[in-house]
Amino acid sequence: MASKMSWRHHLAHTVPVTVYWFPEEDDWRTGAVRKALGDGASGHPVDPQATEAETDGWSAAATAYVEEVAAAAAELDRVAARTARWRRTPLVSRWAAARLAEARTSFEDRVSAATARYQPVRKAVEDRLAEQEETRRREAEEERERRARAWRLAEGRFQAWQRRHAVADQVLPGGRTPRQLAADGGAPAEWPGEVVALVGDVDEWWAGLRESVVNRRAREAAVRTVVDAVDATTAALDKAGRPGIQRIEDQPPVHLDGWWVEFSWKGLPGVQRLSRPPDIPVDHLWQGDWWYDLYLYDRLVLTPGWRGDYRFATATSSEIANGMARRHSWLMWSVEEFADMLFPDIVTYRQRYHFEADDVEIPMTDYADPAVFVPYVEAVARRVVGVFRELARD
Repeated sequence: MASKMSWRHHLAHTVPVTVYWFPEEDDWRTGAVRKALGDGASGHPVDPQATEAETDGWSAAATAYVEEVAAAAAELDRVAARTARWRRTPLVSRWAAARLAEARTSFEDRVSAATARYQPVRKAVEDRLAEQEETRRREAEEERERRARAWRLAEGRFQAWQRRHAVADQVLPGGRTPRQLAADGGAPAEWPGEVVALVGDVDEWWAGLRESVVNRRAREAAVRTVVDAVDATTAALDKAGRPGIQRIEDQPPVHLDGWWVEFSWKGLPGVQRLSRPPDIPVDHLWQGDWWYDLYLYDRLVLTPGWRGDYRFATATSSEIANGMARRHSWLMWSVEEFADMLFPDIVTYRQRYHFEADDVEIPMTDYADPAVFVPYVEAVARRVVGVFRELARD
């Protein structure tokens, strides 16, 4: 490591000094050049790669250069100090100014000559630094190109996956989609060539599509079962004159009239395998995580609306005044929204520290293993139905 040092004498700005200083020093601000030329010397680190012999030669030339410049500067400073008083005296000011001008010219001649002798070394160092910078720039450009190629390939894999996934909902000759055929239990005698080109292994793709139909049906049935159970309970409550209804007060300033509904989710089938869909390429995106929101509330408020409908509610809050305070309110869902929320169908790849617009959202029912997904949604539906049947009996 070296230091590129720059300096100008305050009385002779026309002869700037630039020297590459190689002797090892803890800090150029307290190093030999600063001591020799004064606080006007400034520097910054550079690192020209060189052999030991080259470094020794460059160091010797730099030392000789700095010593000559320092000697010339010392002589100019002495003349300036001696004539300072006389340059302000009217009778001898011209003589003093002339002496200073001669000293400045002598300084400029000495420094110019020293700079000319040092110039080959300075050029050699700067050429070496330019070569290194060109190499660094070329390598950086090659790395950018490599990453761009890798990104294009990764994005191409993702787009190919998207096209393969979209085939399930493309209309085939005959006016039906592969998903509709799978739902009806049928299949064409021969798949169109464009379908085969997009999906590759038709048997594997078709098996996955039929599994997705199983998952979707199970989810739709679970949602419908929960809605029917809640509607039956609310109808029973209305018929009985809404027994047990109470005033619900929490952090939100507005109170509700309704019933607390409590759920127990212990012992549900495991869903760890649902947290990440298989074989979905996202290498073209920033580093992130797959999210499958299986959060289930332990306690909600069932409250009647002024139109005769029923809604579910839970207390929530949000920051205001740049986080200095919080606003509390009720988060509300219709019965249908509540039932749908129990069985989320979207798994999301969320990039860390990046915009949500680039996140990838995938229907979980299209990729979940029915052996895991179906028992889970059926178990959740049974728990909810049991809670509302118990509420209706109470």
